[in-house]
Amino acid sequence: MNTYKTVFLVTAFSGLLFSGCTKQNGIMPNEETICLSASIGELSSRAENEQIQNGTYYFTYNTNSGKKVCITKFESGIGYPLVKADDNADAYQFLKWNDVAANDAKKYEFTLDNVENNETCGTISLNDKAYQAAPITEENSYLDIVYGKTVVNKAGTNINMQLSHKMSKISLEIYVKSNINLKDNDVIITLKNVINQPEKFDRTNGTVSVAQNPVWSAIKLFEGRLQQDGDKYTISSWIFPPQQFNQDNWPELEIKVGNTTYAGKLTHYMIDGDENSGKPIDMSGFIAGRHLTLRANLSENVGDLELIFMPVWVKKWEDVGTIGIISKQRGIYTEKDYEALVGAYNADSKDEAVLLKYGTKNETDDKWQFTLYQNVGNEGENFIKFKDDDFDINFNGYKIYGKTVKTDLVDDTSNTDGN
Repeated sequence: MNTYKTVFLVTAFSGLLFSGCTKQNGIMPNEETICLSASIGELSSRAENEQIQNGTYYFTYNTNSGKKVCITKFESGIGYPLVKADDNADAYQFLKWNDVAANDAKKYEFTLDNVENNETCGTISLNDKAYQAAPITEENSYLDIVYGKTVVNKAGTNINMQLSHKMSKISLEIYVKSNINLKDNDVIITLKNVINQPEKFDRTNGTVSVAQNPVWSAIKLFEGRLQQDGDKYTISSWIFPPQQFNQDNWPELEIKVGNTTYAGKLTHYMIDGDENSGKPIDMSGFIAGRHLTLRANLSENVGDLELIFMPVWVKKWEDVGTIGIISKQRGIYTEKDYEALVGAYNADSKDEAVLLKYGTKNETDDKWQFTLYQNVGNEGENFIKFKDDDFDINFNGYKIYGKTVKTDLVDDTSNTDGN
């Protein structure tokens, strides 16, 4: 019979699933629990495959009574989907595989996103200030909406997810002639005739949309002294909702330097890719999952003020800063995983926070259970071994340095049962 363990969410959630996951407090997840491990990059820098930021994400799944959504708390790279307990609004239970139903095609479909709503499986309203266009900072990097969807063929198999950006990232580069002084002047930069407020997020496909009759706004992108970067000046990148521009009221960039104002409408085309291999394409708006770099050249000749636009660069957001996420079931996939696992197991006091990334602990006999999901190492190579055989491992048809039995993975085999 499947028994649930109850988790009480408290303010100090950190440590609850890890240092607090013991047999004594009764909240230890087991092999039937759905668990995600994940890696994630930063919004504002290229940092692929970094550990996912701690926090709350939202996981949707099918049940026999329809789709449901639950919170998933990520801590130290591990995420557990949690469902509410019926008898206590503050109590949660680990989501298990037999809570999940297959679809009509007898497959299991999941989505994961970071939009704060644990009740709606379909369309979510974004008509609040939380998702308005804003510069990217450490404090508001959550403004980007990330989403992933995957299907697996059977329960208990790997869940591999790749989250992608659903908002648009905008950067600005300003080039100036030698007779224009930006360094010592206060500057105000405004982008006019754009939409700063998304209206809806569709959790079934990850689409972010704006209103049919939107408000076209003037957004102050920057005020103050500009940052100089070589031969250009830059500001912090912004996150905007994806949108189509108004053909009759095309966006305009205004740059005020002291008492002088430069202004011009955005170009109607952009270069998709880099300077050497990019291709020109029409620029019709801000594109979901793409990073657009607006480039403007300030010129002042014989009293005439010009803001000359160079081609806009547009790239996949991942080229300049990824927030990708790869999720999978707990287990051993690489040599690095195996070495980390054995190192944590052999420590004088077993590092359970690390061990939980690769296996589960049996509540009856406190024995660790690990699963192998890929071949690790090559036969004949030297490798680190477990200090004892007080664990179980499911080789799952794979090999660890050519070995297929537990006895070959331990130094002291006096108590090995050969599992």
